[in-house]
Amino acid sequence: MNLKVFGLSTLAAAVSITASTVAAAPAQALALSFDFAGPPNSVAPSFQFTNGSLSVIATPQAGNVVRNSLGLGVRNANTDNTDQIDGFTTIPAPQFTDRLTLTFNQSVKILSATFRSVGLTDDFRLFLDGSSVLDADIPGGNLFDSDTGTFSFSPSIAYSSVLGFGVTGSNDDYYLSGITVQPIPTPALLPGLVGMGIAALSKRKGEATKESSEA
Repeated sequence: MNLKVFGLSTLAAAVSITASTVAAAPAQALALSFDFAGPPNSVAPSFQFTNGSLSVIATPQAGNVVRNSLGLGVRNANTDNTDQIDGFTTIPAPQFTDRLTLTFNQSVKILSATFRSVGLTDDFRLFLDGSSVLDADIPGGNLFDSDTGTFSFSPSIAYSSVLGFGVTGSNDDYYLSGITVQPIPTPALLPGLVGMGIAALSKRKGEATKESSEA
């Protein structure tokens, strides 16, 4: 009876420690920022950026990614003639409006995004794993479509390894200049801690068997 109680207690403790570790980890993870600005007139199917162990690949829904001193945009020759992420299209929206996808090598929670070439009424749409989760006005903006605005996301927003930036209407256009994210550690400690509990249980069982045979 004592042996069983010990084993269950050990396993429960291991799971409890792991759960508390995973729960606390996101709050302790350092925020990492990516600056997407670069040389003008850089056009490619994708661009990759790295900050420490975290990396992200930027790809378009269609066309190519444009990188310049203002950040990242999308050049889709079939639907528009601009390099920004926009809703200008010769084909009815939303099927062919621009979207920039950011694929990370692990799950992240987005904390903020900075936009350039912002006008008075420019909005953006955020996607997580391909699903639209937020439509919001970009802070700032001016009549000349030349302002910079940073949007701070709610702490309750879900985390994902695939983020997408699009628009809400045909009048929206902007460059994605940079983002700040918080990596979400995976629960890799769970197998190890449970293994420790099983090892301790086996050791205790072996000692009990030895004591019984000697008696």
